[in-house]
Amino acid sequence: MMQNRHFTDRLPNVRSEEATDNVNSPAHYKRDNIEAIDVIECFGLNFHLGNVVKYILRHEGKDGLQDLKKAAWYLAREIANRQGRP
Repeated sequence: MMQNRHFTDRLPNVRSEEATDNVNSPAHYKRDNIEAIDVIECFGLNFHLGNVVKYILRHEGKDGLQDLKKAAWYLAREIANRQGRP
């Protein structure tokens, strides 16, 4: 039986603190050495749900309300797809 572990134990590349790298590791996608991409990959999220997580996690550090609206747009799109609507 698998022991209940914190999800960060399963992340492949939890990064150490390093200089800001806006290509490989933008600060607005990272908190406590955990990046949005690592969470998305760990949970195996598809494109739409991955973007929901990405925009929610970055909203305070980047575009605020606009990012929350983007997250809502991607979530609505995922729901529509699951309901068989374009």
